[in-house]
Amino acid sequence: MARRAARVRDACLIFKENLLIQYAHLLKRDETWSALNASLWMNRDVLVDRKSRLAWCKIPKVASTSMVHALLRVLGEEHYLAELEIGRLHTTLRRLMPSPRPDEDLVDFTSFLVVRHPFQRILSAYRDRLLDKAPLSKFRSFKIRYGREIIEKYRLKEKPVEYSEVPTFGEFVEYLLGTPPWEYNEHWQPYYLICTPCHHHYDIIMHLESLHDDTRYLVDLTGLPQLAPKQVHGTRENLLPKPADTQRKRDPLPKDAHIKAGEKLGHDVAQQSNGHKPANFEPEFFREISLQQLRRLYQIYEIDFFMFGYDISPYDTYVSN
Repeated sequence: MARRAARVRDACLIFKENLLIQYAHLLKRDETWSALNASLWMNRDVLVDRKSRLAWCKIPKVASTSMVHALLRVLGEEHYLAELEIGRLHTTLRRLMPSPRPDEDLVDFTSFLVVRHPFQRILSAYRDRLLDKAPLSKFRSFKIRYGREIIEKYRLKEKPVEYSEVPTFGEFVEYLLGTPPWEYNEHWQPYYLICTPCHHHYDIIMHLESLHDDTRYLVDLTGLPQLAPKQVHGTRENLLPKPADTQRKRDPLPKDAHIKAGEKLGHDVAQQSNGHKPANFEPEFFREISLQQLRRLYQIYEIDFFMFGYDISPYDTYVSN
């Protein structure tokens, strides 16, 4: 955990000017830290339980629902789990755990967040919010807000009937490449924009790839067994691209092809991601995009990759020729 926190501090220094520009766009303020600092501190996605002295940054598509369940148990409000559907559980927790106040001191609080490989999260967001038609109300809202625009702007040729109302993953990636990250929906917005980790110190940086061990550490540190997840909300496994591409996988790029020299820290996490065993559907989706698109997508999320110790592997082996 100390190495992970140190990596975040390094990223804050290395990308300081880039972060300033992006935060200014996000908040629509002047490009000065004095104009931004107070708002970045009162981050609406940092939820605070003053009684248990906990602060959690809520990142969609990274075990957020299971953590909402856990924190409701910590708060003694477990009855909501049987009374409310998932969306209302999230809004209820925001009400019960208000964000930091302007001059509030959280130095003695245990602050934590959960991250996963950025590309894995992008695919999860696409499948859950745009491809999955099962939860109709959710599908309609994202179809109206994003799906139609993506199809109108990025569809260059006719697609199978399954995609008549749904953008393909390749079209979704084109939308990401053509949109500034500060304008993204929270489900695919970069971690550094959601959690403002250069303004909020996180004692515990958990990774989905090692969630079991990381959660055990969180429970041991806080003495709150309620924080151990009992339920994980996942996207339905049968959401596959139709028809699947049959193009041959690329040979892997050299290991350091798209990684800044500064990323070559003695990471524990990068080693995990190198040994990443993807769900069997991941290559099918990423085969819809090119190597050039993958490189550009990496550049958009570069700060997340650096800050949390991930690299482009193994996704560079999935893309089309």
